[in-house]
This record gives sequence, C-alpha cells and structure tokens, in this order.
Amino acid sequence: GRDARRKNDLSQVQRALELYYEDNRSYPTGTPPFGSAFCQTSSCYSSEKVYMMKTPTDSNSSYSYSYIVDPAGQYYYLLSCIENYVNDKGPGVSSTGFCAAPPPTACGSAPTCGGCGSCKFIVGSSNAIPISPQP
Repeated sequence: GRDARRKNDLSQVQRALELYYEDNRSYPTGTPPFGSAFCQTSSCYSSEKVYMMKTPTDSNSSYSYSYIVDPAGQYYYLLSCIENYVNDKGPGVSSTGFCAAPPPTACGSAPTCGGCGSCKFIVGSSNAIPISPQP
C-alpha cells in the first residue's frame, strides 16, 4: 500500500510539472517544494498560479522523494523508495537503484531517497532519456 501511494504521489507531481511546463516552456530547475505549495515562483504570491496546494511527502518520515532536472529544464526525473522492490517488477522499479545521469554519462553514484538509500523507483517527463539501473 505504501509503495502504491508513492507511485501515485509522483504521478500527481508529474501532472503539476507538466502544467508548469505548459506555462513556462521549461521545468523548474530547482526541486519542487515537497510538502509545500508548488507555484510559479518559490514565494507563492496570491496573484500567481498554483500547480499544487501541497506537494506530497513520503509517509515514512525517513524517506524522501528526489528530483533531477537537466540544466536547461527540458526534462526531469522523479525518484522514490520502493519497499517491495524485490517482488515489484513494474515499470520504473529497480532492485539496485538508478544511475545519477542518463547515458552517455558514466553511472556514478545513485541518487538517494533518504533512509532507504538508493532510490528504487523512477518516472520522468515523456522526453526524458532513460536512466539505467545501477549495476
């Protein structure tokens, strides 16, 4: 159940990021404010567009969501912990975690998602270059 909620949370953030992209022609280059309002600017003035009243946070307080975006804001990845990664063979799940950058960049260190260590679930923008699982 917690893993299903994590996947749903990231799906909601994806929708908000796509709305942001439609308005700005780029994704935010800073991390979405997980646990806070997600607006056109970080200040959330009353006159600006709100994409999410409150972005989700992981129900396990030691876990966190991660956001990776290319420097130009043209594609992104959202990552989270998955507790049942051994049995979950669904898309975007890896038992080893994911590389920090898309090919042809070397795998490097995997992004972390708090207390679970390497993130085990990934989703991205429709134009995101696939990121390989950690070897």
